[in-house]
Amino acid sequence: MTRIQHPILSTSPEVAEPQPKMSPKKSSKKEPRAPRRLTAAFFPNAYRAQRATGHKAMLFLEEARTLAGYKQQVAAQRDIVDRQWATGDREQIVQGTQTLLAACVDELEFCHDAFKIAARERLEKAATFRDSKDRENVTVALTQMTTAIEDMERRLIEARDKAGFNTKDALALEAAIEEHERDFKQLRGKLVDSAGKLNIQLTLFAEPARVSRTVDREVQGLLRAMKLEGPLLPRVTLRPFTTFGRAMEQQYAALKVALCTGSRNDAVSAFTAMHVLGKFQAASTCTERIRQLLMDGSRIPVRKLQHYIVLLREILEERQVFPECNVPNLQQPFADLLAWVQNIETLLRAPDTTHGMEWIMSIQEAMDQCDPEAMVLALQRKAEELTS
Repeated sequence: MTRIQHPILSTSPEVAEPQPKMSPKKSSKKEPRAPRRLTAAFFPNAYRAQRATGHKAMLFLEEARTLAGYKQQVAAQRDIVDRQWATGDREQIVQGTQTLLAACVDELEFCHDAFKIAARERLEKAATFRDSKDRENVTVALTQMTTAIEDMERRLIEARDKAGFNTKDALALEAAIEEHERDFKQLRGKLVDSAGKLNIQLTLFAEPARVSRTVDREVQGLLRAMKLEGPLLPRVTLRPFTTFGRAMEQQYAALKVALCTGSRNDAVSAFTAMHVLGKFQAASTCTERIRQLLMDGSRIPVRKLQHYIVLLREILEERQVFPECNVPNLQQPFADLLAWVQNIETLLRAPDTTHGMEWIMSIQEAMDQCDPEAMVLALQRKAEELTS
């Protein structure tokens, strides 16, 4: 489990130690709320952290709708009891109230939140219409229902506060992910634009036995002309981007060695490997976009899914850099990615026009079989084993 190196913070249900109460003489204002504790969240990579904020947002929305519904129902029944108790059929009023409150209590049965537990206990007591001395007491029932409504409102306020922090987390993650994706896209563009310079600068390959100082100067000049000086991705700090960045940096180091030793074949191979690894990162972005589309398990926006599959195929099939060069250790993973795309395309062409749950599950299962980062990590492990 890797810590996401970004200031992504979330609030825990607890609050910090209460602050000393303000002296009435100094101020008559209401005492401010105690600050919440902030806790760092840990996720395997930035995309999973981003999806987590989406899941939380859906949960907060669902909880808010549910609690608001309970509040309205309990409030309406409380008003009925208050209005009709004196003149109505009390047995019927009690039965109707107990039926409604029992349904609410059942829904709150397995809740762990303190406010919802308190609301459940108050509703259970209200349903008895009896006081502590076991006497019939409608006033106690009304009071318990009112207090239960207040408990649910407190939970709603707390959930809205948490939703606000969750939204901030989501925005911070989105900005960081977009920055990382943009840096990789720019690097891939540099590789495409500068590939031809390896053919133009032939002196490095024609005279490999020259003075090393001259060679170093020429290599630096070539890399400067290719806009590939220094660290390739200095701002990349989040997984899965660091995985692709590390692999590309390794090939960049191999490229510099090949240029210094005058090996054109090795230079072209390392340069092509950098470009192919960039494609793996682009494929990762596409698959993560698809996973976001699948977050709502009840439906899939098919047109958007098709858009990313078409884009993914274009990224993988377009040979923009040294099309005659094949990088042996990347051929099989690359072929596996293309086969996976073909499988998804087959599922999208399936005759299931309703796109029911079985079809959705088949898409989700297919997504579980595609992980470009895992492919690159496996290649790195294999390379480390060969060199150890």
